Amino acid sequence: MTAWAITIEKLLPYDAGVRLQTALVNARIADTIPDTLLFLEHTSVITLGVRAQDSHVLLSSADLQQRQI
Repeated sequence: MTAWAITIEKLLPYDAGVRLQTALVNARIADTIPDTLLFLEHTSVITLGVRAQDSHVLLSSADLQQRQI
């Protein structure tokens, strides 16, 4: 069985990582690539649940922007 392991060595913006993963999933579904394992690091993000409020984020907008979050 053939499989790919892809390593991205540079830090990716989160949205670029998601687009890459989506493209690989679509290619796999179309059976144009083999099973693929993707290693990458994306920029920092904050994940909030559906009941989250802005007050739950303890850093200011300026601090988040400075940290590129």
